Amino acid sequence: MSKPRVLLIGDIDLSLHSHARYSSNFELIDYKITTRERFLEDFSTNSEYFRLNGIFSGWPAGGGVGKFDSELVGLIKLNSPDLKIITTCAVGYDAFDLTALKEHGITLTNTPSLGAEDVADLVLWHTLESFRYFSKFQNHLAEYPNTVESRGILENQKYKYPFGHIYHQHKIESPRGKRVGICGFGKIGQNVAKRLDTIGMEILYYSRNEVKDAQLPFKFTYQPNLKELVAEVDLLVLSLPGNSSTFHLIDEALLQHAKDGIRIINVGRGPIIDFKAIVNALDSGRVQFLGVDVFYREPEVEEELLKRDNISFTPHIGSSTARVFNETAEFCLKNLEKVLIKGESAESAIV
Repeated sequence: MSKPRVLLIGDIDLSLHSHARYSSNFELIDYKITTRERFLEDFSTNSEYFRLNGIFSGWPAGGGVGKFDSELVGLIKLNSPDLKIITTCAVGYDAFDLTALKEHGITLTNTPSLGAEDVADLVLWHTLESFRYFSKFQNHLAEYPNTVESRGILENQKYKYPFGHIYHQHKIESPRGKRVGICGFGKIGQNVAKRLDTIGMEILYYSRNEVKDAQLPFKFTYQPNLKELVAEVDLLVLSLPGNSSTFHLIDEALLQHAKDGIRIINVGRGPIIDFKAIVNALDSGRVQFLGVDVFYREPEVEEELLKRDNISFTPHIGSSTARVFNETAEFCLKNLEKVLIKGESAESAIV
C-alpha cells in the first residue's frame, strides 16, 4: 500500500527524534516557494506535485504564496483530487480562503497557541519599555559611553544632576500600581495578566463574553465596554485575532475616549489599529507610547513608526522560540497522521 503523499511548505527539522516516524509514514515532497506565479505553474505542469493527500504549511502561514484562495485551491485540487487536509503551524489562518477549502472538501487545521507564554514574555518587555524606556537608554549609552552624560543628553530639562527620570519630554514612571486593560483573555491574555500582576499592575480585561473559568491567583476585573475600559486604564494590551470584527477596533472615535497618555501594546494583528488614527494620537500625546510586534502592512513596516522615540517594535517574534518552532510542527504532523493514516478527525480544525 502506498504511503500518503504530503507536501512540505516551509521549514521543518525532520532530524528530530520526535519527527522521525513521519519520514517513514509519509512520502514527503519538499517544495521551496519562490513566487506565486511559479507555484501555480509547477502545480499545473509538474506531476511531482500531483496526487497529494495532505499539505504541511510551516512558517509563514500559507508558506508565502499569498492567499490560498479559490484559484490556488482549485488548481491543487484539480491534480490532487484526494487532498484531504492542510495543516498550518500558525494560530492565525487569514492566509486561507475558508470558503474555497470548504467547497473542495479540504480540512484546514491551525495550531493552538503553544507560544502563549512566549508572547506574554514579549508583552512584558514592551510594557517595561513603555514605562521605563530601558532600550532607549541602552542605545544612547552605547553612543555616549558615560552614565551621567548619556542620561543628561536625553533630558529636555536641564537639572543640576541628570537622575534619569526624564527621556526627552517623557516622564519615566513605574508600572507598579497602574491599570492595564487586556483585550482578548484567552491563553495569551491570561499569561499576560500573570506577568503584569507580578510587576504590580491592576488587571482589567475586555472580551466578547466574560471568562468565568480562568484559574488565576489574583484579582482581575471584566469590563464589557471597550470605551469605558480605555478611559480608565494606563496601558491597553491587544491580544486579539485579525478578522472583520476586530478590523480598526482601535480607531479615532475610540481613542477620543482614551485616558490621556495611555500606552498601547499590540501583539494581535496590525490592522486591529487604524494606522492613521494611532499616528494622530501619538502626535497629540493622547497615546504616550506604542509597542508593536505586528504591523499594518506586514511584512512591510511603516517607516513613520520607526522614526519615533516613543515606540518599541519587534519583528513579529512573540512566539519565536525553538520550542514553539518544533512543537507546532509536531502538532501539524500528528494531525496529518490522524487524518491520513488513522482515519480520525483532526484536532483544531477550522473547516
